[in-house]
Amino acid sequence: MPRYKLGRCNLPEILDELGISNIEFAEKMGMSRQQAGDYINNKKKMGTALTFSVADTLGILDRSIYPLIEVPIKASTRRKQKSQNEE
Repeated sequence: MPRYKLGRCNLPEILDELGISNIEFAEKMGMSRQQAGDYINNKKKMGTALTFSVADTLGILDRSIYPLIEVPIKASTRRKQKSQNEE
């Protein structure tokens, strides 16, 4: 089974494409400009519920906000997982 990590937040590009300013985004989401800026500038990552809420508010897919990046699994981890699955 592959493992994933979150990629860089795509909100700046998404907001630009939608013609929404950072201030408008903050107002739509009911958050402070500082908090919105932290998410937009990748200083903080949004939790799952907030990511879904943002996607719903903007009318986009949640996966477009944070792309998933596959993380290679070390051979020793793969062997351990395989042996656990065989039990």
